[in-house]
Amino acid sequence: MEEPEAHLHPQLQRVLYSVLGEKPFQTLLTTHSSHISSHAPLRSLITFTNDGSPGVASSALSQADLDDSDVADLDRYLDATRSTLLFARKVILVEGPAELFLIPPLVKSVMNIDFDRHGITVIPIYGVHFDVYAKLFRDDCIQKACAIIADGDLKPSDAAEDTSPATSDLKHLNNSYVQVFQCNTTFERAIVSSGMLALLASTVEECGAANLAKHLRAADAEIKSTKPDSATRSSMVQPLADKVLKLAKRTGKARFAQIASKHVDQAITLPKYIRDAVDWLVSQ
Repeated sequence: MEEPEAHLHPQLQRVLYSVLGEKPFQTLLTTHSSHISSHAPLRSLITFTNDGSPGVASSALSQADLDDSDVADLDRYLDATRSTLLFARKVILVEGPAELFLIPPLVKSVMNIDFDRHGITVIPIYGVHFDVYAKLFRDDCIQKACAIIADGDLKPSDAAEDTSPATSDLKHLNNSYVQVFQCNTTFERAIVSSGMLALLASTVEECGAANLAKHLRAADAEIKSTKPDSATRSSMVQPLADKVLKLAKRTGKARFAQIASKHVDQAITLPKYIRDAVDWLVSQ
């Protein structure tokens, strides 16, 4: 009878033996088991990624240059949801469920890019601690592209409302695998643009804010008829952005995004930072 290892790809055999040697440990080889990856210690994981070449890219996380504090953080945060980043071909990290629910259908509608067909997985980290996850994507760890789409203020979604400009910059996380794309405000304000007003009008109307829906449609009609310059457009849209954010908080940001996702066919543009993130990730 053949040994089980005989059925493994030769490259997988070499990596497994280089890391495990002849140690008497149980080895589990799985394709997409987030249950196993969320319970197994980070340093016990070896990942294999189809990078388009004849072989596969392999990463033994035990050999990554992560200190004990880094590993403790990642072990704590990689639950069954976020550990799916180990199995995706390409990753988008976002703050929470609002971006998770709205960005994929919005990109598909406006840019005609299907994340599933490109092997792109959107992962909410439920916080603003992007630096913890960014440590995973590098030469000695997980060799796959990761786009971080973040708010400019980097405040938790349940923080007190603040209209101050962006104060947090994540550009120091950029490397050959990680690229950061930030707006200068919060996600809900950022999506209030001239090409999104019709979508938002239908969304807020469904949330019961008929008066706000009327103002959004009026602004949309005026912008389309007068074609104002960017400064004038901004002055027309900014007051509406604050009102949309307040409604999203009152409705629940995740629920607001779910409702908005039903109306993505009415959107004609995307916020630039989201478009730039998708363009970069698809090109990798």
